[in-house]
Amino acid sequence: MLDITVGIMSYNRPHFLNEAITSALSQTVLPKKIIVFDNGSDDEALLVAQKYFSDGVQWVGSKKNNGFFWNFERAFSLCTTKYLMLLHDDDRLLNNFLEKQMELLTSNPDIGALSCNGYFISGDGTQFGATLFPLNISNSLERFRTPGQVGIKYASNSCLPLSPTIYDTSTLKTSKIKEQFGKVADAVFFCEIAQNSTVAVNNYPLYEARFHIGQDSQHISFNQAQLLEDYFWNVNCTDMSETKLLRDQLIRQHSIRNLRLIVERIKALDFQAIPFLLIDKRFNWISALRSMIQYCLRGSNLK
Repeated sequence: MLDITVGIMSYNRPHFLNEAITSALSQTVLPKKIIVFDNGSDDEALLVAQKYFSDGVQWVGSKKNNGFFWNFERAFSLCTTKYLMLLHDDDRLLNNFLEKQMELLTSNPDIGALSCNGYFISGDGTQFGATLFPLNISNSLERFRTPGQVGIKYASNSCLPLSPTIYDTSTLKTSKIKEQFGKVADAVFFCEIAQNSTVAVNNYPLYEARFHIGQDSQHISFNQAQLLEDYFWNVNCTDMSETKLLRDQLIRQHSIRNLRLIVERIKALDFQAIPFLLIDKRFNWISALRSMIQYCLRGSNLK
């Protein structure tokens, strides 16, 4: 039995919760604890969890919905094992998830937070056949030793999935998720961890990430994207070359966002904001034109 708590972050998705619990109980090596941290769901979620109480699953409820960040911090504060992961209730673990991830953590004690790649699944649980980010066989374990390296990962249109991340609980004493960053708080959280510990991601897919009706976690507003960009712009990097790479990537992303806004304003026949978008100090014509050409050739969204 592994010295880890698998926490499941639950709110009013009883059918998905059932699948998340089952995936935790189906591990080839079982965790010491499986705890459902429920954030004020209707009674149906508790009825689902109760079916698994005889298997050792625990329930930590709430009388009302206090928000995701409150529930996240509550799980940290109540954890008594060496490791903790906080699975979203609409995701599922592959049955060798804990075995493979804990092997990596045991052999790499410098890692304070370990995420992994995953498969996309639909609302009914069917795999799309695609992964969250491309497999990288030559670099199966990717490490981030500075906040700047975390920023480069995100600024290259990739991510570190929050849901399957395993934390060494000692690292959580020096890191706190920052609610003011909203939907991009996970990226900032990983940067905070990287200040004092190594953040890593296993490029092999070991969990399933669900996309379904009503989900809005992937829709980042312009203001939130700008807030994250400003944060990344000033994070610590290993050296000046790393800083330059990060800022070049941020300028590219910024230019694409501005270009999207320009197109939107033109379609709306609202030209007032366009001059300000064009003279923005982080707007780069080369990046914008390259993206425009790609858009025309692909006939798809700007990337």
